[in-house]
This record gives sequence, C-alpha cells and structure tokens, in this order.
Amino acid sequence: MREAEQALRNGNFDAANDAMERAIENLRDGAKRLAGEEMRQARGRQGEALDPLGRPVGEADGGGVKVPEETDAARSRAVIEELRRRLAEPGRSEEEIDYLERLLERF
Repeated sequence: MREAEQALRNGNFDAANDAMERAIENLRDGAKRLAGEEMRQARGRQGEALDPLGRPVGEADGGGVKVPEETDAARSRAVIEELRRRLAEPGRSEEEIDYLERLLERF
C-alpha cells in the first residue's frame, strides 16, 4: 500500500494500480493462511473444539459452568447479615469496624 501511495503521489497510476493489486493479494493470502491455521487448531488437541484464538470452546448448553445452588446464596446472605449485625453492635474498635466495612464492600 505504501508503494501504491507513493506511485499515486508521483502521478504514476499504472504502478499504483499494480501495487494495490499486490497488496490486496497479500491480504487475501494472509486471510487464507489464518483461516487454515484456525481450522488446524480447531481439529487439534484430540478433537477438542477451539475458538479462533486457540481457547477451548465452552458447551452451548452452559455445561461446565458452576451455577450457585440456593444453599450457596442463602449462606452468602447469612454471612452478610452477620457482618451487618456485628457492625451495628456498639463498643467495636475502629480497627474492627474498618475490617467489617471492608468485608461488606466485597459482598
């Protein structure tokens, strides 16, 4: 493309056209090589499906993703309630109050 630009600046339209055609052909060749590499990787690793960046592809139905159970959510709520209860109690040191507030920020 730089050759085409320079040829255009010099007014040499035939040379600019030839240079652009070469640049476009190089882009096509690169795209074909990239697609071939993606296909090779997708078939690689003992049939494991890979995305274009070579990462394993997840299951479409969401399999393999851990969804928290109701007991996990209930346990989280109980922990947050306990932190709030302790934070509301009088007589806590500033250090403990800061600690409890930091814990609550995370949840």
